[in-house]
Amino acid sequence: MKIRTILLISFLTTLLYVGCQSTKSVSTIISDKYDSPTNQTTFEKFPLGSVKIPGKWTKTSYNEVSRQHFFKNVDSVFVAIAINLNTHYPFFVKGMTDSASVIAFYEWDSKFLADQIKGTRTILKYDSINQSIIWHLTDKKEIDSYYLYGCDKGKIFGLFISTNKWNEAEKTNLLETIYKNRIAGN
Repeated sequence: MKIRTILLISFLTTLLYVGCQSTKSVSTIISDKYDSPTNQTTFEKFPLGSVKIPGKWTKTSYNEVSRQHFFKNVDSVFVAIAINLNTHYPFFVKGMTDSASVIAFYEWDSKFLADQIKGTRTILKYDSINQSIIWHLTDKKEIDSYYLYGCDKGKIFGLFISTNKWNEAEKTNLLETIYKNRIAGN
């Protein structure tokens, strides 16, 4: 995928989160580490949660506004990870369940992104047990992005993958694997 597309998606995501305000400030500690015996890269945003990515991934950048952490593997496949409180988003309503939070986050974020690129958003899978949605964003030019949004214990997990080297099944399988290997903080 062209670097321009990745930068465009990052910019659009930045614009999306500019209006997000927290009702409660939480200090976090960020770490990422590759563990060769398990062949996994762990990303942790303490105390909110963590995820494990199969394989070796190197952190390439961080977007302060969207709080997304971008990683790249040796094949130049890009993933982005954000773990934030659901209360940080304008759609949040007190007492909102994880299921309602992930649906609201999808409606709010995917509509914004699709409107920005005049693209199409398609839900590929909704998992009511794990409160997650896998969806696809595309336009008529070059954007072909896959996302998994989930909510666990009031923490929104936003996962993104960008590559032309993998098919849809490989992309969605990686997103599901990352989300299944999550730990939501208390």
